[in-house]
Amino acid sequence: MIVDLVKKRIINSLFTVFAVSFTGILILSLLPGTPEEAKIGERAHPFQGESPSFISKYWNFLRNFPERALGNSLVSGRRVIDEVLDAFPYSFLLALFSVLLSLAISIPIGIFTALNKEKTVDTLILAISVFFNSLPVISLGPLLAVIFSVRLGILPVSGLDGFKSIILPSLTLSIPFSAYLIRIIRKSLLEELKKGYILSIRARGVRNIRIVIFHALRNSIFSIITVVNLRIGNLITGAILTESMFSFPGVGRLLVRSVAGRDYNLAFGIMILSSLIYVFLTLITDISYAILDPRIRYACKE
Repeated sequence: MIVDLVKKRIINSLFTVFAVSFTGILILSLLPGTPEEAKIGERAHPFQGESPSFISKYWNFLRNFPERALGNSLVSGRRVIDEVLDAFPYSFLLALFSVLLSLAISIPIGIFTALNKEKTVDTLILAISVFFNSLPVISLGPLLAVIFSVRLGILPVSGLDGFKSIILPSLTLSIPFSAYLIRIIRKSLLEELKKGYILSIRARGVRNIRIVIFHALRNSIFSIITVVNLRIGNLITGAILTESMFSFPGVGRLLVRSVAGRDYNLAFGIMILSSLIYVFLTLITDISYAILDPRIRYACKE
């Protein structure tokens, strides 16, 4: 049953969070410099006065987890959870808008390329999608800023000033993702169109466009769900370059500031948050599969 699937995934998730916490402590312990050098204060260093052994550091950090990971920021003095929750809505809004924009772009184009397989327009679109998918954010972001902010002057280049402020960061994130998603949708549709039930539908005289949209696309939804769910998790916690580039007050920019300021408590709290979001979205993906695909429900019962 689905309940058994959820139990298994939760157990696996605990190991994932454990691995992230271990890696997080390892990275933070290897960071150069001290909080004092960053002018944070004497109370800042999370490992001050502890054994130099990494295992000892990790054990002491876990033992004092509520105080350190969910305690106060070493820079602002505010609770870590408050700092993260202040930035989280902005990152979530950016991720949601970017994914919706990507779906609006990629689904029609993906269907179009599948219907025009191996034609000139299909080859051209695939070449363009490969180009934009390989274009790094650090190059795409300034390019969009020059076009829409410097030359045209229609969008703000940084900060948070109404709805317009989210457009450039969203475009920077959604263009490469759209290019990737176009190829995923095209591949899934072409695989579905080769199956026997599609041939039976075609034999009844149904138009090709209706077959693709109402049959092939519906059965290709699993691959799209997987990619989109994981992408949302990545955007919420990992849009570091984009948020920093456009001074967008999200979790990614907050992580950069915490590491630069040696705010170990805040950095560790963001790492744990990131792992929890990935775990949650993976669980949602598995549950979605079980609900949408009867074969998975039967496998769960067995």
